[in-house]
Amino acid sequence: MRTADVAVDVTLPDKMQMAMPGDSFECHMKLNYPLPLQEKLRFALREGGKTVAAGVITKVLEDSEADIKEEEE
Repeated sequence: MRTADVAVDVTLPDKMQMAMPGDSFECHMKLNYPLPLQEKLRFALREGGKTVAAGVITKVLEDSEADIKEEEE
């Protein structure tokens, strides 16, 4: 996969209210559109044309029943 522009919902760790420059942490991201992803792929989060975060996919989770129902609607 080369490039994609997809909205995501980011869930920060429980004790973290906001991510600051230089922070390193694990979070969950839910894509709003299905993409063929795999572990070890690098990604960049962009907002308003600027890169605000970058990382590596460590684990791809299966869709829950609620996710599948939401996609069907």
